Amino acid sequence: MYQNSFLSYLRQVSGLIFFLALVAGCYDPPPPARVFIPGPDANVAITIAASATSAVVDEPIILFASRRTSGFVETPYTDRPDGVQWWRQMPPAYEKEVAANLKWIVKPEGKAKFNTNFRKDLTREVRFSEPGTYEILGISAGHGPEPVSSKSVTIKVVE
Repeated sequence: MYQNSFLSYLRQVSGLIFFLALVAGCYDPPPPARVFIPGPDANVAITIAASATSAVVDEPIILFASRRTSGFVETPYTDRPDGVQWWRQMPPAYEKEVAANLKWIVKPEGKAKFNTNFRKDLTREVRFSEPGTYEILGISAGHGPEPVSSKSVTIKVVE
């Protein structure tokens, strides 16, 4: 009997914890009074590099990327244009390593496999499944009015 009441108590506590977690997850904090948005001179530049420009099939290549951001302006939240992404803080002017949060495009498609190993340093790892010459570039979305792409890097993969 004692065991049944203890299990009943655990179920009640578990239900309460679940309910509180659900309520906390639904909380949307109010926006700040002032926000940062891309101004008329907003500029985002992405620079990428690879640990090697030639490799053998399935050899890991580490991708690096940095981002420079400028031209953001502070404005009252109520004055921001509709549909424009805003930030609570000024985006950093320079980010040394952003490879982990870029979208990567590889041409030709279908032969590259990303993130075969987790990397704490925020770089990305790519491996190619077939020999060939590949063009790779990084795209940054969310830091400016439009997505920005880097210049491409060419990687030659041999058997």
